[in-house]
Amino acid sequence: MIAKSEAIGEGFDDSILLNHNDYVAEGSTSNIFIVENGMLITTPGDRIFEGITRNTIITLSEKIGIDLIQEHFSPDRLKAAEEVFMCSSGNGVVPVVQIDNAKIGDGKPGTVTKRMKAYYIDVIMGRIPEFEKWLTYI
Repeated sequence: MIAKSEAIGEGFDDSILLNHNDYVAEGSTSNIFIVENGMLITTPGDRIFEGITRNTIITLSEKIGIDLIQEHFSPDRLKAAEEVFMCSSGNGVVPVVQIDNAKIGDGKPGTVTKRMKAYYIDVIMGRIPEFEKWLTYI
């Protein structure tokens, strides 16, 4: 939370943390996905907090036919991506439209991000029977 507090203090919404090799690791309380050529890319599970929502997105991407690979990527590649989103249990799928002064894509949530967000919402709202076993109704 220190990284997020510092980011907010500097006028940003969140922070992006790098690993020991200066590759993108994760957000302060979220995992990060980029989109290149319609394919989702996320950091491998080594040396990051593998969030529940990250693992959910990985499963759902296969279900709706979006290719996904796990590989390290640089901050420059992150900023050059067609789309970027962060995900967490508390916030769900959150489109990222700007990093520092770099606009992501056209500066609006992209097609893959919107599709993944909509499907994720359908799953957590119990609209897709196949995934009802993931839910606990209270």
